[in-house]
Amino acid sequence: MRTVALTSSLLVVLLMILAVQAGCTLTQTQSEHAHLYDRDAYHDIYLIPDDIDTFWMLDRPTRLSRWLINY
Repeated sequence: MRTVALTSSLLVVLLMILAVQAGCTLTQTQSEHAHLYDRDAYHDIYLIPDDIDTFWMLDRPTRLSRWLINY
């Protein structure tokens, strides 16, 4: 009896997760949901070179501080 309850609750949680990933939300249509993920992926792809430059310290010195920062 416990395994049936556990299985059914896991199935409900899985269906909820799949529904959110498919774009079935109360505030967004499926196309808006897909656009959100596409925009995030596009943004992440174009930030990868900046992250690499920052990791290897190849970018220009920052201008956010009034102190001279040498690398």
